[in-house]
Amino acid sequence: MKHRKNKNPMTVVDLQLTEQGQKLQETEMCATERTMQYILNRPQKHMGKQQNIWSGRKNEHYSLDTEAKLKANVDLDKGEMDTKTGCRIATPRIRSMTELQSILKTRACSRTCTAFRSLRQGGNPHANMTGSKTIVVVVGHYQGQLQWTELQPVCYVVMDTREKKRMAFLNTTDKKSVSSNKGNVSSSFLRFFVQAYHFLPDNVITAHGDRLIQYSGDLVNTLRHINPDSYGYASLNAIYFHMIDLDDYCGLKGFYDTFITNKNIYPPFPRDFMGVSLSCCGEFLVSKERILARPLIEYQKLYNFSSGSLDWGEHSPTDIESEPNLPVLVQNKTTPLPDRCPKKRPHEMDNFGRGKAIELFWPVLFGEPWSEPREDPKQLCGSNSTVCPQDWPNIQNPEMRVISAVIPSGVDNPMGAFWGPALKWQEETTNQESHLLGQNFLITTPTSLSKLAGAEEEIIISPNTANNNKNHRAIKGYDDHTNDVMGDERIMWMANHMANRTINEPEYINILLYNDDPCGIDFYGLRVEPFLKFDGCGTPVRLYSSRHRSLIQNMDIVIVSRVRSEQREDFNTPNTHLKKKGQLWMSCSIDNGETYERIPNTELKKRFKIDKIISPSVHADMYVSFYSQFYVGAESIRTQLRGIKPLPYSQKFKKIAIMDAACFGSEFTYRNSYIEQLFRSKKLEGKIASMGPCWHNEEPRLPWVDGGVGNRSMAFYIKKLANIRPYMFTLCHESVDMDEWVTEKVFHALSVGSIPIYRGSKSIKAFVPCEHCVIDTRDFKTINDLATHINEIINNRELFHSYHTWRSEPYDKSIFPLFENKVRKKSIDTAICRIASKAPATEFRKTANNYCEAGCLEEVYKLQRLSAHG
Repeated sequence: MKHRKNKNPMTVVDLQLTEQGQKLQETEMCATERTMQYILNRPQKHMGKQQNIWSGRKNEHYSLDTEAKLKANVDLDKGEMDTKTGCRIATPRIRSMTELQSILKTRACSRTCTAFRSLRQGGNPHANMTGSKTIVVVVGHYQGQLQWTELQPVCYVVMDTREKKRMAFLNTTDKKSVSSNKGNVSSSFLRFFVQAYHFLPDNVITAHGDRLIQYSGDLVNTLRHINPDSYGYASLNAIYFHMIDLDDYCGLKGFYDTFITNKNIYPPFPRDFMGVSLSCCGEFLVSKERILARPLIEYQKLYNFSSGSLDWGEHSPTDIESEPNLPVLVQNKTTPLPDRCPKKRPHEMDNFGRGKAIELFWPVLFGEPWSEPREDPKQLCGSNSTVCPQDWPNIQNPEMRVISAVIPSGVDNPMGAFWGPALKWQEETTNQESHLLGQNFLITTPTSLSKLAGAEEEIIISPNTANNNKNHRAIKGYDDHTNDVMGDERIMWMANHMANRTINEPEYINILLYNDDPCGIDFYGLRVEPFLKFDGCGTPVRLYSSRHRSLIQNMDIVIVSRVRSEQREDFNTPNTHLKKKGQLWMSCSIDNGETYERIPNTELKKRFKIDKIISPSVHADMYVSFYSQFYVGAESIRTQLRGIKPLPYSQKFKKIAIMDAACFGSEFTYRNSYIEQLFRSKKLEGKIASMGPCWHNEEPRLPWVDGGVGNRSMAFYIKKLANIRPYMFTLCHESVDMDEWVTEKVFHALSVGSIPIYRGSKSIKAFVPCEHCVIDTRDFKTINDLATHINEIINNRELFHSYHTWRSEPYDKSIFPLFENKVRKKSIDTAICRIASKAPATEFRKTANNYCEAGCLEEVYKLQRLSAHG
């Protein structure tokens, strides 16, 4: 049978030309390519199958002839000592627990001697590989070729897993070191931890019996360069799971729920399979302190679990009689299992099922969280990071002659039905800012966070003099909320896969955002796959995008953007026959219903079975105000508009700032006619600065482009704040004369110290958190009277300051009851919890809070900044 030829065969020995190296180079191991073929084509075991790491073929055994084996098995452990260092030249093999206990009292396994041997072997030991601390490699041996253990510098003990009847062949003096081959060799490592618990070395490294395996690097090179102080626990394999599949999650949860009885010493088990992000598998570095942090009985129980099946490497019936009293896993109210997790006992898991559970549990056993970041290869192996497998991609470059059998590429591959898309998903989530949401969540709308991170205050405050727009950086918001990433069929498959497999977890309130038109309550258009998780309401909430309309009957609440009258038959409204009993359908809009014609509320409810109307209108079932950090910045909201210090009188432009982008159309007549009167006033001649596209007569200090109401980003509003801040006045004119219709405009001006000239709601003074801070045009009979008052403020410093006295006074909610109870508490920022609170409690969850304060608001602010419009 032909095999892929290695153009640059890796010799087993890459030592310097020492006497030891010369002896080895004279053997068959370095002289023939047959040996390399044997290493590369030897059977590799994974998940119940033996697989050739080159060709992928199963059960192909290659062997060297007896003479070659004898020549290869060179015994260099003569006990020779280096006179200068007092270190043993050959790497010591520890053949019993008694010998381990004795050798740890000598220098033989110290870091200093390990570094000495590494240098002799051509390695470049890490600077921390020095001193008297001890380090030992534990090798789980079944069928591998152990010659490599003599070519690396670390003391080693072989926990042989071959059948006990072959014990004589192994020439071992410690029968206890021979154990059954169980749990993907985890039984060998656990047996070591049990036996050596009271006399452990300072660091333990676990390794399989082969120098090269499918998902690891060259162990010899890794051990010559490893930094033992890099991590308390670190995987030495190239596999990192950003998530695990539901089947693996269920197996791990079944193992954890039933077998791990001392749960208080471990972090809480993740709610879903996306919460498990771990390095795999059975080769790792762990410190003595991390091992001893768990009691001995934990290792004893895990060893019993790993050895509890009858099968010896292939899937087969298990030893049910050995563990007959373990309870069946059942769903409970405190930690409900996903519906699709089978209710089974750990003894129903075969050898590889047990091994997989333990391999996923190693990091948590040794003190890592369930969602751990991948190790840094530079920290693990220093300047020689390329010898650490963490420096590799999960699927190896073919030129490296190593592939990962557990993560094959290609959706069409039977084994790749999950891992192909999962790998693409991992690539996308790693390359974007969604890590702020937790691992495995993919933002599918463009995010402008990187454009604004930490910049609001700088943008608003720093340009405090005129005509500096040439040198000040421009901050651009996104003009749409599409993302090409969802055009990849692997990403789409993964999003649907995860959504379908998590939708029935009963502790969550599930909300479907039926449309992708932002109406503020959805964090201004933020879309995340497979769902957006929000924990600020007391009961966890999941928001699913319109891509998951097929799951509508699994939802507790469905939210649709309110359609206009000319779109009554539009697909953006769900079919009413899909509404299940007890489900709430809500319609949201941030329009007033007059500027743009909308279907009347009564007709909307009757025709489309809408239960609640959400809007800033007085007629809404759930009122939302425009008092949002999205419009004025988080610091202004936290301080009730008192956070930004206004510019002094001497630095103010003695003009009225107008920033209007909506003036083209008869629906804006109410506003347009008044502004035109202001421009005709002789008293205001030369005192109006219109920086928007309407009545434009002055350039904005920062670029200000309007992409339409639905596409305005947070950057759009932050730049508006920076532009109006230097002006003594800002015109805040609503599009309609409607009581209690108060938009963000007046809050803009107040937040940056520009006196608002307001025209709109007659209740405006009750809508703001200050007294004597707004010029209400209703207080003046004519434009001429208003102009006279404006000129008085321009020419009177004290009168100007009287409009800012409130800024030095602490906010007292008892003085501003309407603002406190209707504007602040019912802002768009609090809507998510008020909506979620309408979902009834169940036996698995409580009712969500109908308010959002403190930490809840901070979570809202974070998500708004991540949105396409943030």
